[in-house]
Amino acid sequence: MVELQLAVAVRPSDAESAKAVGSYGLRYRLHDGDGREWFANGVRTAEPKAGVAMRITVKATVPRSKAGALDLQIQAPKESRQQGDPLASLRFAH
Repeated sequence: MVELQLAVAVRPSDAESAKAVGSYGLRYRLHDGDGREWFANGVRTAEPKAGVAMRITVKATVPRSKAGALDLQIQAPKESRQQGDPLASLRFAH
C-alpha cells in the first residue's frame, strides 16, 4: 500500500460555487479500470472565495500496483441538488 497525494486547483466562479467547494460532504474517490474504488480525503489550503484560485490536496491509501492507473472522481453531496437534477460530479483521467 502507498499513500497517494493529488493536487487539484480550483477557482470558484461565483459565491455559490465557492460555497459548494467549501461544503462538507464532497466525496473524493479513486477508480481503477476493473471497477474497484478507494475513498480519499480532500484538504483545502484556504477558504474558497469567488474568483480566487486555491488548492485541494486529495489523499488516499491505495495498492502500490494501482497508484499510476487510477481516475479521480469528485462528487457533490446529494443534499446540494434539487430533486430531479443530476448529481454533479467531476472525473479526471490520465
